[in-house]
Amino acid sequence: MYITVANIPVEVVKKNIKNMHLSVLPPNGTVRISAPLSVSDESISMFVRLKIGWIKKQQEKFANQPRQSERKFVSGETLYVWGKQYFLQVDYSYKRKFD
Repeated sequence: MYITVANIPVEVVKKNIKNMHLSVLPPNGTVRISAPLSVSDESISMFVRLKIGWIKKQQEKFANQPRQSERKFVSGETLYVWGKQYFLQVDYSYKRKFD
């Protein structure tokens, strides 16, 4: 279920839990709230309104984070695999290697 508060779409997930949990998720700042089954939609909306300043601050942090550029797969380009940095070396060859 989704609600909109201050032009921010919020995904609401009702679970068998005791407290509400508010999350702003990377990379684009999607907002999700986990709420107890017994809490009304109006209470959830009010909770989000109280936290709107914090939500916007978190979304701004995600928007300002440096992102990796789009890969072109050329020699010398840096790739990260499982947290380790590797430099790509492209070998252009027109020979078939299926012997």
